[in-house]
Amino acid sequence: CLLINFKNGLLLDVIESRKKASLRAYFRSIPLPEREKVRYVSIDLYDNYRDIARIYLPNAIICADRFHVMKIINGALNKIRCKVMNAYEENKKSDEYYLLKHKNDLLFKDSLKINDEEADSNRHFRMRYTEGQLLEMMLNIDERLKIAYNLKELYCHFCEVELTTEEREDLLETIINEFKLSNVEEMACVSTTLQNWKHEIINSFSTFDGRKISNGPIEGRNKLVKLVLQIANGYTNFKRFRNRIMYVLNKHETYSEDVLDSSKIRNAGNLRGNYNQKKKK
Repeated sequence: CLLINFKNGLLLDVIESRKKASLRAYFRSIPLPEREKVRYVSIDLYDNYRDIARIYLPNAIICADRFHVMKIINGALNKIRCKVMNAYEENKKSDEYYLLKHKNDLLFKDSLKINDEEADSNRHFRMRYTEGQLLEMMLNIDERLKIAYNLKELYCHFCEVELTTEEREDLLETIINEFKLSNVEEMACVSTTLQNWKHEIINSFSTFDGRKISNGPIEGRNKLVKLVLQIANGYTNFKRFRNRIMYVLNKHETYSEDVLDSSKIRNAGNLRGNYNQKKKK
């Protein structure tokens, strides 16, 4: 679990586990006056983070990262696409299977960036089609897919439009009802998630220093953490791993002028036995 300062991107700390026990022990060690200074917390849709933030960061506004909300909606849309595509699996040369298999990226692409003017030649259809035409053909394959796509676009509009807090709350409530009444099982499940995180989703449109609160800064650092683990072939000592991550991500920061005593972070190993080297003749 990484803790990052949203203002300057500074990595504050690395916690060994996302479990409640580890998070509770960590935040308990921080004095209450320090914890009360935290104004915003941006998290993914993980219940443990929200519960811990409510208890140990009493003055913080909890924000649900918009990227992770869209990820859940796109995941539901993709499940529907796969179900519809599997219905045409026996005829993989069909137009329906081709569109759902090889042009599925159009479902998740920003609708404002879909090309409706320039037509490109298509080997399967042996004709020229624009991205908009291909998308329309795909949505006409199945009514559930069209409904799910329109719901996804409705939520995208909710994220992009400028509204007051009251207007945004009313629109989100309408969207939740649209998902719930869609008669599409996957989207009805998404409505439950949106309902459970309604307040945090509204909070995510808060701004700090002119920037919308999000998990953007931390997602880029997660990639670096995975790269460090890959280069090192993994770590067995968490303290060493934490020190390495803190150094790599905050290499311009100075923490202490004291020389590190490596014996304090070294894992206790097994004692080696006596070694008697046999004399060679």
